[in-house]
Amino acid sequence: YVYVLFSIFRGNSLSGALQKGAFVGMEKAGMLDLGRNKITHLTPGLFQNLWRLKILYLDENLLTSLSLNTFLGLGQLRSLNLKQNFIQEIYPSAFSGLFSLKTLDLSHQNLLNISRNAFLGLRSLFHLDLSHNYLMKLNDGVFNGLDQLLSLDLTYNKVTHMESRIFVGLMMLKKLRSDEFRFCCLAPHVAECYPAPDEFSSCKDLMSNIVLRVCIWFLGVLALTGNMVVIVWRSVHRINNKVFMNYYNLGDRRYVNGSLLTGNSCRGRLLPRGLLYLRQLLEA
Repeated sequence: YVYVLFSIFRGNSLSGALQKGAFVGMEKAGMLDLGRNKITHLTPGLFQNLWRLKILYLDENLLTSLSLNTFLGLGQLRSLNLKQNFIQEIYPSAFSGLFSLKTLDLSHQNLLNISRNAFLGLRSLFHLDLSHNYLMKLNDGVFNGLDQLLSLDLTYNKVTHMESRIFVGLMMLKKLRSDEFRFCCLAPHVAECYPAPDEFSSCKDLMSNIVLRVCIWFLGVLALTGNMVVIVWRSVHRINNKVFMNYYNLGDRRYVNGSLLTGNSCRGRLLPRGLLYLRQLLEA
């Protein structure tokens, strides 16, 4: 028997859909590298004879979706790398059969939606990377089945709506990375949650409410527009302002001069009388 431990097909220009039976005779493989090819589709049952496989690289291909039973037969797989594909949607139970998987990298995709129960069956998963995607909405149940998950990366997405119970069931989660602190408000049990709160972010402030945030932005834009109008108005009427200021300054000078004259006059009359009164007191 020939025991194949490492099977590397990286950068071999494999293209199109890989059909069932493509890996016949490689039952002993422990690692399979199919990265940096042009694979567009994985036929369900494709890997069913690779029962000893521990590591699978499918990064930098042209995959656009993952369907049911895609990874059927990979019961011993520990690490699955799907980074830098073009996956737009993950269907329910797409990872069924991967009950020993520890690490799943789905970063740098075109993910727009993740179906409810998409990760069902990944009961041993520790690390899930969903960063650098286009996720806009996260519904309740999207992380069902990830009872042992320790770390979750959701950074560099475009999430505008998320339901309040998306992290329910992830009781073992220790580290959560996201783009906004409001994610941390939905997972108060997580020890390490990023980004950390600052003076403008908390779970109870006004900015955590989307309606109030819109109102605050509206008031800010309104104030900025008002200031700009004032600046433009002052610039247009600058000449008139200069004339007014000159007239005002002239009036000020007249007032000051008059005050000085009055002060000098009073000083000339009152100062001698004061000295005379003080002298009388001393002689007495």
